[in-house]
Amino acid sequence: MEDNASGGTTSRGQDVKVPIDEEMARSARFESNKLVLDYEDELVKIELTKKKLSDYRELHLIDKKDVDIYEKIDDYIKKNSHESLSEIIEKFQKFPKSDAIAKVLKEYDFPDYILKYEDDKNEDDKNEDDKNDDKNHEKQIRRENFERLLLHAGLILEQEKDPILKCTYIKVFTPFEKLCEQAKIIRLRMHLDPEQLPKIELDPPRKGFFYPITKYFVYEVDFTKQSAVFKRESLGKFKGAGEESTLKFFPSIRRILMTYRIITTANQINRKVYENEKPLIVKKIIKSLAIKKLISDKIFTDYYPLHDGPPIDDVRWEQKNLRAQLIQLWVDPRGGQPLEKIRLYFGEKIALYFAWLGFYTSWLSLASVVGVIVVLYGLMQYHVFHSGKDKNDFSIIWDNALTVPFAFFMAVWSTCYLETWKRYNASIAYDWDVMDYEREELPRPEFYGTIIKKSPITLRNEIHFPFREKVKRLLISGFVVFISFIKHIINRKGITGCDYSSCMLDLTIQLSVIFVGKQIIGQFNESIWPWLRSVFYKNLLQEEIREMEAKYGKSNMARTEAPQWAKDDKLYCAYGIIDNKSTFYLISKVIQFGFISLFGIAFPLAPFLAWINNILEIRFDALKFLTSLQRPIGLRAQDIGMWENILGFISILSVLSNALIIAFHSTWLKGRFVEIYGDDENQILVARLLFILLFENLVFFVKLLFMYLIPDVPREIRIAMDRERYLSNLALEGEQPALDEYLPIPDDESSLFDGGKLKLPILKRKVSDDAA
Repeated sequence: MEDNASGGTTSRGQDVKVPIDEEMARSARFESNKLVLDYEDELVKIELTKKKLSDYRELHLIDKKDVDIYEKIDDYIKKNSHESLSEIIEKFQKFPKSDAIAKVLKEYDFPDYILKYEDDKNEDDKNEDDKNDDKNHEKQIRRENFERLLLHAGLILEQEKDPILKCTYIKVFTPFEKLCEQAKIIRLRMHLDPEQLPKIELDPPRKGFFYPITKYFVYEVDFTKQSAVFKRESLGKFKGAGEESTLKFFPSIRRILMTYRIITTANQINRKVYENEKPLIVKKIIKSLAIKKLISDKIFTDYYPLHDGPPIDDVRWEQKNLRAQLIQLWVDPRGGQPLEKIRLYFGEKIALYFAWLGFYTSWLSLASVVGVIVVLYGLMQYHVFHSGKDKNDFSIIWDNALTVPFAFFMAVWSTCYLETWKRYNASIAYDWDVMDYEREELPRPEFYGTIIKKSPITLRNEIHFPFREKVKRLLISGFVVFISFIKHIINRKGITGCDYSSCMLDLTIQLSVIFVGKQIIGQFNESIWPWLRSVFYKNLLQEEIREMEAKYGKSNMARTEAPQWAKDDKLYCAYGIIDNKSTFYLISKVIQFGFISLFGIAFPLAPFLAWINNILEIRFDALKFLTSLQRPIGLRAQDIGMWENILGFISILSVLSNALIIAFHSTWLKGRFVEIYGDDENQILVARLLFILLFENLVFFVKLLFMYLIPDVPREIRIAMDRERYLSNLALEGEQPALDEYLPIPDDESSLFDGGKLKLPILKRKVSDDAA
């Protein structure tokens, strides 16, 4: 089968509707656990059914049943045009895909996804050769083949030509039943309806005297919520399942995620073959019809989800869309981060990054206070005892009697920060229902295997990517990186050593350049410049939108203002933000943490400058995500991944780094050794080594003590997880609730035995005088 052949597929784990010849399937053979097909079957090519809705809009269908449903709903709407979308969906809810078709007919403004391609310039191509015509024809074929895959996957497509922008938008609508299937596949956890659960009474959380300070380091969890893995047959047990469940049951960010999964896996065909007369399913990937391949080949020019509406909405707060609410709550530096709303709009992965950055910034405030105290003490010492004639006199500002205590504090600070982050992260993961996400996470849609191997868990044959292939690719990529690194080192000029007496000063200067100059430049490039550019072009963009809306008004199209997909089309593309930019942001902050932990004692103001930088970056990034970027895909995540281990390694390495810097490059400490041992270099060397030994052992003991005393998961979270599991079993599995137990009081007159027969204890209830 050609890669661009049309065909049908469904999402992962579902049966394929395309007929496969059983005899031909049996002709497949296996050699060394590799599948060898003796034929190339041509999947049945079904013509698209195009229903013209207006001069510019078409509904694309492929199943005759869908066509019949469309005609029924269309006739009903013509006779009952006054009915709302929710009423029409409720009327036809027994028909599959009826909700998506009703959205198309009622011109619903917020489809689940948008595919865009530029219109063929037929007038300009009249004088071109046949080669260009063939190229355009090939693009059209591949585009229609991909549409067939999407329709076979259960989606509904509406094509709208935009005469204003000279392009075509394909609006993707995902039926509710298809969303339910995807939710079950990805094991999506949803909140249970509290009305159908046993009522629980929880003690309110205790707020101590220091709560105004500690609230910035603790995530407030909603312990009243209970969630469970979604099951279609138990839809009524979940919160939000009602008359408008098909419209509002799944939040927009979940619809985006599940629609994205369907689009990215649409080119994966499940094929039924036989091994020793035993049926099994093999996944065949049509590489030329992968969405990213279609984008790179200019078959489609873009694909993106939609924002909820305009960023500025002049309505009451209750009626504002979530994007407009975030503009007011998140961008304002006077308030905290609305993490729950960020999660509901951008997904767990982006929300978790901002949660980590905010938590890290809060802990930087503590280090900032101590660092400023060290510098102020140094300034007083410099003012009293030094003249400033020698450049080393200036080093007392950051190299003084508080240097060793500051290094000890920073080592303990990094440990406490990482341990409390684990607790904070556990609270977030529980509250956001991603506590078991990594264990239940499905393989990437782009994953492919090369052999078939029996799974030790399911005891079924599965597509497998062998370990030797992983090692081979790892070695090749590692060799390339190593050569690039060595080449960079060899080509560098020789590095001259610094004056022994001024190494601490040179390190301080270098850190001041990094935390002052480099951070200002980086902040300007990453945040301020895009903001200034958006402000500069804001009037121009608004003018373009006004002109576009004026053209809409003058045209014979039904709408008189620019739709949301046309407005979002002018924003910067965001589908690379998730994989690349968020990783880049994390790398930059991990490097910042490394400089503070490893070399912070040489420049005690580093935490303070990093604190200011991070506060500004959070707000500028919030503005950029909400106004300058298309809406990202709401990917899920449980934690920050490998970066947590890297931060832990840096924290351990910082103990050795700080001990060596203080022992061998601290002018203040060297002066103390000279006062005790004189100018004997050998005795001073022994003292330095002894200081390193004592400092490291003391710091490591304290770090290990804090790691032991601070559990990774708070006790109340562990209890809440067990309670949630118990209540979900009551709601979904039909288990009987546990009964209250009774322990007889010691003076109970009932006896366990009466005449040799067993006698159960009797609960005596005290009768009130009124009842008597």
